[in-house]
Amino acid sequence: MDARREFEHGFGKGKVLEHDACDGDAQRYGARLIGADRLKGRHIDFLWRGFIIKGGLTFLAGDPGIGKGVFIADLIARITTGRAFPDGSKPRRANVLMYALEENREAALIPRLRAARADLRRVKIVQPERFESNGAQPIFRGLPEGISHVEHFAGEVDATLVVFDPVIDFFAPKTDVNDEAAVRNALNPLVSYAERRNIAVLCVRHLNKKSEGRALYRMLGSTPLCNCRVRSCSSLKNPVSRIGGCYTA
Repeated sequence: MDARREFEHGFGKGKVLEHDACDGDAQRYGARLIGADRLKGRHIDFLWRGFIIKGGLTFLAGDPGIGKGVFIADLIARITTGRAFPDGSKPRRANVLMYALEENREAALIPRLRAARADLRRVKIVQPERFESNGAQPIFRGLPEGISHVEHFAGEVDATLVVFDPVIDFFAPKTDVNDEAAVRNALNPLVSYAERRNIAVLCVRHLNKKSEGRALYRMLGSTPLCNCRVRSCSSLKNPVSRIGGCYTA
């Protein structure tokens, strides 16, 4: 069996078979038995096959200056115009929602998008409004509470891709990115929303200073990522020039 093909196209379908005593077990132990052979497999869809999944989170990680911003601009340009990916596959033209730091927008983000020939009409950027906490005006909230504005804005623009650059800057204040429970708590609503809407979410992360090990384990706050539906993508050398410049960890 080709495990990768089975994973990408979904496993066998079937109904759930629960243990006869499931009701009593659930009441007594808070859990019940389900026959694995009867579970329905979940189809895995891709925005860019083999690299960026739909219905889950993709993490783009790399050291500063390695080319993450150029990769993102090129990716958005291909999605908003329908131009082919480096492997020759062509996406459908779609809209993109971006969460980006304000200081990076006019100096870096917009020039890169223009240089990549993106359709800027299909790119919408969230502008956080941080008001005083006086009860009269709303305060921009980070994840997990902020999932409400993600749902609202992504739905309003009919986004196929949502980008967080960098994702930890849009966590709720005082979130400990090295605490597994805190990071999982921040990401879980985002994973659920992506799965429910079957959209792609690209989260930009920075790597720690260790030079060895897989990229997945070098990402700051990486431990809980293993528990999400994630395809981790690390940009190396020049990721825009060829597929080999971007690998899955």
